[in-house]
Amino acid sequence: QSLLVLRRRQVLPTGHAVLAQFGQLLLSTCRLEDVVGRYDGENFAIILRNIELPNAAHMSERLRKIIEKSTFPINDAISLQLTVSLGVVGWAHPETGEALITRAHEAMERAEKNRGNRVELA
Repeated sequence: QSLLVLRRRQVLPTGHAVLAQFGQLLLSTCRLEDVVGRYDGENFAIILRNIELPNAAHMSERLRKIIEKSTFPINDAISLQLTVSLGVVGWAHPETGEALITRAHEAMERAEKNRGNRVELA
């Protein structure tokens, strides 16, 4: 939510810098075989390879806690603390990538509606 406020006030360089820091945190937290990318504005997607859904949920909760405890400096005087809402899905063969993303997005929206800063499974 803090990032949306920054972008709405047109402090775009600051918003982008925080998003870059956030992305680096994701990259440093995830496994080498995982794929991390920015998706649709302030959203990020992580593909966890070779992992069962319960373990993916556990890993997502661990990531949520790391983000919650992290600070993202804007300048020497100001830092942001962020929270995340995560939607976790398992791929159901022969599901399309679009369907998978839709289910993940719906789970993320449920997490946001349930007071945010949480993990929801699809």
